Amino acid sequence: MTSPKSSSPAPIASTPEPVAGMGFYTFTWTPEDVILRLNHLRERGDTVSAEIEVCYRDGRHLYGGDRLSLTNGEARAKLAKRLALIRNGLPWEPMFQQASIETLRHYRQGEAPVLVGATLRRAVRPWRLWPIIPLGNTAILFGPGGSLKSTLAALFALLVQAGETTKGLRPQQGNALVLDWETDEDDFNDLCWGLREGLCLLEKFQPLYRRCLRPLAEDAEAIQEIILARKIDTVFVDSAMLAAGGTRMAKEDCASVFATLRAFGTSNLVVAHEVKDPNAPPKPYGDVFWENLARHLLQVKCVDNADLHLHEIGLYNTKTNWGPKLPPLGFQLAFTDDRRITVETQDPNEVPELADKLPAYAKLRLALKHGSLSIANLSEQTGLAQDFVRSTMNRYKNLFVNLESSHGKIGCWGLRIQEEETA
Repeated sequence: MTSPKSSSPAPIASTPEPVAGMGFYTFTWTPEDVILRLNHLRERGDTVSAEIEVCYRDGRHLYGGDRLSLTNGEARAKLAKRLALIRNGLPWEPMFQQASIETLRHYRQGEAPVLVGATLRRAVRPWRLWPIIPLGNTAILFGPGGSLKSTLAALFALLVQAGETTKGLRPQQGNALVLDWETDEDDFNDLCWGLREGLCLLEKFQPLYRRCLRPLAEDAEAIQEIILARKIDTVFVDSAMLAAGGTRMAKEDCASVFATLRAFGTSNLVVAHEVKDPNAPPKPYGDVFWENLARHLLQVKCVDNADLHLHEIGLYNTKTNWGPKLPPLGFQLAFTDDRRITVETQDPNEVPELADKLPAYAKLRLALKHGSLSIANLSEQTGLAQDFVRSTMNRYKNLFVNLESSHGKIGCWGLRIQEEETA
């Protein structure tokens, strides 16, 4: 009687070293000299699949160009047989199972919940670049074509990279990445060179630049690799419409951009065009969710003095999720004959074409900057009707105070901050 043949034990895989990013997962088996890379994860129904690439640890290619179903054991077994024909003797099926289980666990678990409310409130809200880019959130810089939005974005990227406070802008130093759908490397290099020379910044302060073609959400895995490898803190997107991948800028396109930026875990500035309707409030072009999902909105207005090669710019905070809106910012940008771009600050209220664009509360605050005034005087200085002045004052009681009760100035109003300082 012959004894049955004993089957050889199934090979056991060592424990891999996993690295997880946004939509990609890398597993390294050192004893087996194998790297398995899973990216472009897709979920349909109860099936999750990923593009697969297998290589040696020195980068030599073994296998790729296929999709692996992470939830299908039979599919993993078939793929293991294919790999055995290329490189025999390795426990391919257990390796694929290890990678599939770990990838699915990470893919589905999301963020861990935390208890909040016990920690003392932060004294001030942190900014990546005050008062433009809130730390860890997304701001939108929007305006009409030709308003130098891209030039301003390049200026902000340089200042973040340099960590140098200038022109009323205070950055927290970080590594900047510019994602550009509109120009190319040479154009952006010229822009940065001109600004750096105009600001007298050192040449070593260079933001990272990437020319983009595909929509942001579709290119997210490759960009996430750059963010991790180069320790990027701040992402600049120019511009919203092309990053969303559609001319209509529908809700779904908008949501995909914000979801991708949130997954990056960076501070972000998105450059966008402006709705052209003169009767509508100023807001970014496209679906209303561009305005709703952004934490901070800045409108750009530009006066072009072509004969002087001078541009006078006003930045207006049309929305913020953290308290009252910030006062307008003003800059003068001059393009010199030697191709430098000089930047100077100015009060946008002193430029007639920009002062007309101020909201009513800002005009009233400007009129009260040097002292209290009556409703009639405020109406005369701002061109606003007296009833409208009165209703605006009562509406913004965090900005304005009626001085009649505190100082006996009948019918006079002042700025609340001035009243508090003299109290």
